[in-house]
Amino acid sequence: MVAELRERGIGFTSLHENLDTTTPGGRLVWAVRSKFASLVSIPARPRRICHRPLDADDRWATVRQLLNDDSFETRDRVAGLMVLLHGQMPTRICRLTTAHVTEDENGVALKLCKTPLKLRCSARPGRTSSTGT
Repeated sequence: MVAELRERGIGFTSLHENLDTTTPGGRLVWAVRSKFASLVSIPARPRRICHRPLDADDRWATVRQLLNDDSFETRDRVAGLMVLLHGQMPTRICRLTTAHVTEDENGVALKLCKTPLKLRCSARPGRTSSTGT
């Protein structure tokens, strides 16, 4: 009956049941009460965990730790440095692929936005640096 009314552009409002099918919320309430949407579940909003920003000393201490502490996985160290030094969001870092890395006569660059970020590499795996080390 409500569907027929809706097809004709007529909304259904029940004053006794506090139900108004002219609004999306009212249609949802009607569907749940009528057992048409008994399996509908509305997920809870994810909780936001707010961390205090690192001050400059803590940030640089963390950078030094990520550069020197081999107990962290390499990918975690790189991701942490991308966040701390280049302000990249973790969701952006997760989407990076080898296609974002370029190498030409000017060196190696990482394309994070329109202008690639030039990387300074003292020595690349399988190659020696210009100093011969």
